[in-house]
Amino acid sequence: MLADRSPRLITLKASWMNKELGKEPLGIHVLVVDDDAPLVRALLRLVEGMGHVGFGAHTLAEAKGIADQEHLDVAIVDWVLEDCIGEDICAMLRERSPRPSIAILTGSEDPDLPERSDLVGAIAFLKKPLQADDLSSLLRTVKRIRDDATSRPPPCLPVAIDRSRWELRVNGNVYGGLSPHEFQMVECLVANTDQVVPWEQLRVAAGCNSIHAAQTMLAEIRRKLGEHGRLVKTARGIGVVFRSVPAAK
Repeated sequence: MLADRSPRLITLKASWMNKELGKEPLGIHVLVVDDDAPLVRALLRLVEGMGHVGFGAHTLAEAKGIADQEHLDVAIVDWVLEDCIGEDICAMLRERSPRPSIAILTGSEDPDLPERSDLVGAIAFLKKPLQADDLSSLLRTVKRIRDDATSRPPPCLPVAIDRSRWELRVNGNVYGGLSPHEFQMVECLVANTDQVVPWEQLRVAAGCNSIHAAQTMLAEIRRKLGEHGRLVKTARGIGVVFRSVPAAK
């Protein structure tokens, strides 16, 4: 564990600073998981310096303990730890509600890792040494997604999937004419409402042979959804979000 930069100390410091300023914390909650203690301390200093709240863990057990107690917005996870691999951390985090976004951090040159990180639902694949600009860009993206979700009315999901007819129902509107592959893409998006679904995950779900083919398919889906096509948003090349649907009045 971190002796001089423990997660609890960082949380208390951030809370005290915001209390002195008379406002609630505006940053996001960031979990950094890596068995390199100096690296975790350095990243937590950067996270805190950017106005966010940081938590550090070195093992799966420590990460799970923090995830059980804290609402996390994003986790930056080293792919190889002493007691597990990043895939195990990602599986644990996906069980949380709401699920935090996940970014994989690695120094490995394994060419298959970017694709594997997409398959576990990571929104970003970061190489060591991590640059401050890359970290800042990631946290800004996650904060923007979180702020957008919290600024809207409480979500409700008057959305229904009819697998027998390959139809999507939104607020009483029925959208048919979806091909089986288009339907599989829509099903993946709806199952992850208000979460960024990486392009690679969408490509696999829809059975496309390339990201470009998946992007072309998404454009056609938006067209077929008519006025509700606006619910499907892209996240700066990272992936796609299906937004919550307000109930019809």
